[in-house]
Amino acid sequence: GGLHRFDTKRILCPLGFERDNRECVVCPLGRYKEDPGRDFCAVCPGNAVTRGEASSTVLECLCASGFGGGDGSPCYECPLGTYKDFEGTGGCAMCPNGTETLQLASTNLTLCLCRAGA
Repeated sequence: GGLHRFDTKRILCPLGFERDNRECVVCPLGRYKEDPGRDFCAVCPGNAVTRGEASSTVLECLCASGFGGGDGSPCYECPLGTYKDFEGTGGCAMCPNGTETLQLASTNLTLCLCRAGA
């Protein structure tokens, strides 16, 4: 599993692992550790997630569906009239002509609805 034991007084956990008392445990989803001198995993920027545990760089923090941006930069809500239907780096896609979303951070093309009066 994801557990390492050390008997030294100062425990340095490898990248992607944080210290828990005298053990190193994996960074959970949504957290990463890219500096072996740090004791704890850092939280991904807002609205970003990791695909797996033991992430070792902020670049593994991917913008959630409904949020654009990435590559370690903050994720932003897809504005009205746009959507993003995948986790990862990238911008929000425009709804087809004559349609719009009714909410921010839309996650699917099916949320693009005909405009009233269009």
